[in-house]
Amino acid sequence: MGDMSELVPEETPTITGGCLCGAVRYEAIRAPFRAGYCHCRQCQRSLGNLFGPGVMFRHEDFRFVEGKPKWWQGPLANRGFCQNCGSPIAFQYRGAGHITIWVGSLDRPDDFRPEAHWGVESRHSWVDIHPDLPTYSTEEYSSYLEAKSRLDQQGS
Repeated sequence: MGDMSELVPEETPTITGGCLCGAVRYEAIRAPFRAGYCHCRQCQRSLGNLFGPGVMFRHEDFRFVEGKPKWWQGPLANRGFCQNCGSPIAFQYRGAGHITIWVGSLDRPDDFRPEAHWGVESRHSWVDIHPDLPTYSTEEYSSYLEAKSRLDQQGS
C-alpha cells in the first residue's frame, strides 16, 4: 500500500481499532463510505449475535498495522478474527474493493452512524433498532450480488 502518511491531510484524523487483546490493530485514512447493520444468518452465526454493525472502507484507505487477522474462507466471503483472543474484526466479499470492519472493534465506535439494514430476511421480529433506516435483503444488496456473480463466473 505504500506510505499512507503522504495521503492523510493534517486535518483528517486517522481511524483506528483492533481486537480485544491488542494483537491485531488497523487504521484507515478516510471515513467509511458505508455503515449499517447486517442481519443475515451468516453474520449472526459468525458474530454470535443478533446482527453485525459494520463500516466499509476501500482497500486503498485501510491497512492492518499490527498483526493480521486469521481468515475463515467462505464460498462468497471471508471473515477475519484475532487468532489469539477470537475477536471478530472483519468481513470481506471475495474480490471486493472494500473491507467491512465490525463497529465494536473500532477505538471510537460512536463516530459512525448506521445508514441501512442488510440481510433483513433474517432479522428477528423483536429487534427494532433504527426502524427508520432503509432495508435490503441479502439478495438485493449490491456487494452480495457482485460476489455471487464473480463466483458464478469462476464456476463456468
